[in-house]
Amino acid sequence: MRLVRVSPSEASRPEHGRDAAGAEQAPAAIRFESASIEYGRVGRRVRALDGVDLVVPRGQVLSLLGPSGSGKSTLLRLAAGLEPPGSGTVSLLGHDLAALAPTRRCEFRLRRVGQVFQGGRLLPGIDVRENVALPLAFLGAGRARSLARADEVLDRVGVARAARTRMPASLPGCDRQRVAIARAVVAGPEVLVADEPSGSLDSRSARAILDLLAALAAESGLTLVVATHATEVATLGHRTIVLRDGRLVRDVSTVPRRPATVCAARLVPA
Repeated sequence: MRLVRVSPSEASRPEHGRDAAGAEQAPAAIRFESASIEYGRVGRRVRALDGVDLVVPRGQVLSLLGPSGSGKSTLLRLAAGLEPPGSGTVSLLGHDLAALAPTRRCEFRLRRVGQVFQGGRLLPGIDVRENVALPLAFLGAGRARSLARADEVLDRVGVARAARTRMPASLPGCDRQRVAIARAVVAGPEVLVADEPSGSLDSRSARAILDLLAALAAESGLTLVVATHATEVATLGHRTIVLRDGRLVRDVSTVPRRPATVCAARLVPA
């Protein structure tokens, strides 16, 4: 089976860092340098992130823990290039997205960054296949190729063929999240961010969705950042960061659970 590759419009060199001894480290997928951002009106400003320094190497699975208002969602928005920091810098795959023109930034994000939200945020007026194919339509892949690719990815995440012509609202919550994950990875991204992807699910379904994300990352070399309230996500990946009041207060290496294999096909073909 041949999967559709959506090629980036421009090549980028991997961004490397160096440790204190000057040795070269793994290339960075995401890099925050003294990144801060505030929201609200004058006199009632709230600092959502406060001088964050963070490097996420390519291929790492990172869990973000913290209560509501700790800055998890804000960190994900900046990491995905949805908005720039108020001060400091955030680079993604070696690019400062704030420095790109809006059209180039939008194309970059479509091709190279996938996003999964709590509740899925699927479009209610189109069926499951069309929801998954939508990013490819924006990239000009053509309807037939886009729908074929959508079917390949839906097979991979475990959505039954009988469900694919249904509207998203008719599906159980776990299946909606599987569809949302398929949409997020259909264009073959290098970075995947997930904001409370299991927050609206029961514990069994939540575990299944977290395991699916971990399996996709492990098999396809994705850089995955997952934010949640649930402490069970701390066993999801290589590293867990705890946020409080917009600051990183703990950074711990973890031993990930071994995720079940999703299927034999790779997300991004060689």
